[in-house]
Amino acid sequence: MQYDDIRTTLLQILSFPKNKDKYLTIDQICSGIKSHFPSVWQEINSSFPNITEYPQILNQYTPSNFVANALKYYSSNNGIPGLEQDELDIANINNTDKITNTITVWRVRNI
Repeated sequence: MQYDDIRTTLLQILSFPKNKDKYLTIDQICSGIKSHFPSVWQEINSSFPNITEYPQILNQYTPSNFVANALKYYSSNNGIPGLEQDELDIANINNTDKITNTITVWRVRNI
């Protein structure tokens, strides 16, 4: 699977009326693909090794990382017009050291 294979799907997910002007996390985008484009999600999943058989690659080669990397690629080359990336600070409320993590979010700006 290549990034171009999911470009239209990503644009559709980010352009749904309910997502208008909203930033979405990779998990939200992947959930949208799973529910609205199950055959695309199945194709993405089949492109990666089985996590239970290869646990050492859990964080490297996953469907969600593929989707995230596709979005990064398209944000840098204007492959999806109006695509914007932002970072949200997420405070770790269980940690007394108040370490803040960031999460990347995406949206398609109305143009």
